[in-house]
Amino acid sequence: MKNYNEAATVLAETKPIVMKLQNTSLLHQYYYDLGYIDEDSKDYVKAVTDYKKALAYAKLNEDPYQQTNVIDALSDCLIGMNKLEESKLYLDTLLQLSTKHNIKYARRNAYVNLAKWYEKKGDYKNANAYLQKNEPSR
Repeated sequence: MKNYNEAATVLAETKPIVMKLQNTSLLHQYYYDLGYIDEDSKDYVKAVTDYKKALAYAKLNEDPYQQTNVIDALSDCLIGMNKLEESKLYLDTLLQLSTKHNIKYARRNAYVNLAKWYEKKGDYKNANAYLQKNEPSR
């Protein structure tokens, strides 16, 4: 397990500056990093809250790369919390955005998370199908 105590301290020190500047790109990154640290600390409820704030700023930035990164982390966190219905909404969005903007790594992550989602549902056939989509073409 990684220890993000130092990162959390630095992030806390940057908060007043980020909040004062009100730059949506900085706010997106701040909340994304905060969510990542919260998730690592097993505070999943706070991580989801932070990821949703990061996603709101990513949408304001109209940046599909920011959006797909956050949605990937958010959906994975929700799957870990067993909030499958909510996570599926984000997974569908992740797959749609990654396909629309041809963001290959995000599409791969969507397949991996969809495999996890189907596995949690006990649907191993579909889980395996998404894992196979994740494999590089031969």
